[in-house]
Formats: sequence, structure tokens, C-alpha cells
Amino acid sequence: MADKEVPQKKVLSLVLCVAVMLSVMVMGAGAAFSDQDKIENTEAVDACIALNIIGGYEDGSYHPERNIKRSEITK
Repeated sequence: MADKEVPQKKVLSLVLCVAVMLSVMVMGAGAAFSDQDKIENTEAVDACIALNIIGGYEDGSYHPERNIKRSEITK
């Protein structure tokens, strides 16, 4: 019975590795904002976009230099 558990663990670890790799690829794609060059921490912004926490403005920009309004926080 112990012989059957080892291949299952290998398959499970392989599936988990593939899932992690795919999630990193999706997060790395990120959204290209029109002011992408002004963003200092692009990895954090890409992660927040992937988690649907932020989305930018309607004109396709991010405006990292602006203060966040109360109405924007309640998104």
C-alpha cells in the first residue's frame, strides 16, 4: 500500500507546481497602463490587479502620484 502513495504524492506535487507557475505567469502579465513608467513597485501593482483590488482609471492610466479618494477606496 505504501508503494501506491508515493506516485500520488509525486503527481500532487507536480500539479501544485504547475498551478503555481501558471499563477505567476498570469500575475506577471499585468495591465499596461498608459503611465506604466511612473509606477515604482510594478510587482505589487500587478498582484493587486490580478486580485481585482485595483483597476486604474477609465482613460487607461494609473496615476501613482495622485492621492486616493474615499470613493475610490470603497470600490
